[in-house]
Amino acid sequence: MYIILILMILFGKSLLPQQTAKAEIFIVENNLDRAKICLNISLNKGWHIYWINNGDTGIPTDIKWSIPKGYTITDTEWPVPDLFYSDDLISFGYEENLTLIYQIKKEFESDSDNFTCEIKSLICRDVCVPFDTFISFNLNDFNYKLTSSEISEKLENYYSLLPIKNHSLNLTAVYKEYGVDLIISKNSLTQKNIENILFIPFENGIFEYSNNQNFIQSDNNYRLSAKFNNFKTREPDSLEGLLVVFYRTNSNSVKKTAYQINLNINN
Repeated sequence: MYIILILMILFGKSLLPQQTAKAEIFIVENNLDRAKICLNISLNKGWHIYWINNGDTGIPTDIKWSIPKGYTITDTEWPVPDLFYSDDLISFGYEENLTLIYQIKKEFESDSDNFTCEIKSLICRDVCVPFDTFISFNLNDFNYKLTSSEISEKLENYYSLLPIKNHSLNLTAVYKEYGVDLIISKNSLTQKNIENILFIPFENGIFEYSNNQNFIQSDNNYRLSAKFNNFKTREPDSLEGLLVVFYRTNSNSVKKTAYQINLNINN
C-alpha cells in the first residue's frame, strides 16, 4: 500500500515572487521499519537547477539531511544531467524538474520521527537566483495521498535516468600532455548507431567542458579526449564521473545511456 505525504515549501517571496521553484516530499512507502521517500524540485518553464558538478556556470546543488537517532537514510543518487549551453560555456543540470529517491530504515527505536531536508542551490533562466530552502516532516504523521499510478510513473522515470553502476565496460585511460584519452572497446557496448560519447567528471575544475571531445570510431574501439582546464585545480590520477553514450534508435530518435566510471589513468 502506497502512502503519500506531500510537503511543499515555496521559495521566499522576496526573491521568487512568482513561485519560480518549489520543493516537495512524497512518502511513497512506509512499511514498519522501512520507508521510501521522493524529493521533488519543480521549476517554472525554462528554469533549470544544477547537478553536483555545475560546469562552467552556476553552483552545485547541495542536499543535506538531518535525521533522528535510530534512523539511516541512503546517499543521494543523481540522475544523468542535461547539458546547457550559453555561448562557449557548458553547464550540467535539470530543466523544470529534479526527482530524487531515498530509502529510510529504522535501525532501533527512536524518540523522534522528525526529518529535515536542507537544499542549497542556484536556479537559472535568463537570470540566476539562489534557491535555499528546507523541508521538515514527521515520517508517521501525514494527511495527503497521490494515486499509485502517479507514484509508479515518478519512480519509473527516476530509475530510468540513473547511470549504470554495475557494468563490464572495457576501458583504458591514458594520460596526455593536453588531457586524458579514453579508449572504449566496441564489444563492451551494447548500443548500436552510436553518434557521440562524452565524459562528464564529478569534480569541477580539472577538465574543459565540451560536447565535442574528439570522438573517433575505429574498427575495434571508440576514443575520446578529455582536455585539461587551462587552470586545472590538480593533477588527476583517475577518471571519476559519467560516460554518456548518445545513440540513434530505429525510430531515428537520439537517446542516451550513462555509465558511472572510476578508472585509473595510465601514464
